[in-house]
Amino acid sequence: MRGYLAGFVDLIIEHDQRWWVLDWKSNRLGSDGSAYHDEALWQAMFDHHYLLQQQLYLLALHRHLRSRLSDYDPHRHLGGAVYVFLRGLSGGQPWWCQAADVALIEALDRALIEPALVSAAGGITNE
Repeated sequence: MRGYLAGFVDLIIEHDQRWWVLDWKSNRLGSDGSAYHDEALWQAMFDHHYLLQQQLYLLALHRHLRSRLSDYDPHRHLGGAVYVFLRGLSGGQPWWCQAADVALIEALDRALIEPALVSAAGGITNE
């Protein structure tokens, strides 16, 4: 597990009052731009656990915006995630873009905020 969740949000962008996580990827999916198509991008996102990374980055953005915007509403302000596969920029379609699933982000937020109660035996309960 060492290094499994290592990484940094590369860039946060705002467009039309919606905030997005942008992450650069250098994965080689093939020998030329034609290898960077929707199915290949989805497979790379799945294989490298970028879908999980995307949700964690969006959670971090959600928490940041909530602390900084007085009128923050995730349905209005939280855009989503954009992953750019740099090696596909010359002739491919290297953009993976997905809108934020606000219900999922809020559920993750609650799951990580609510303290788990640890019993005397060392087990974790939800009581």
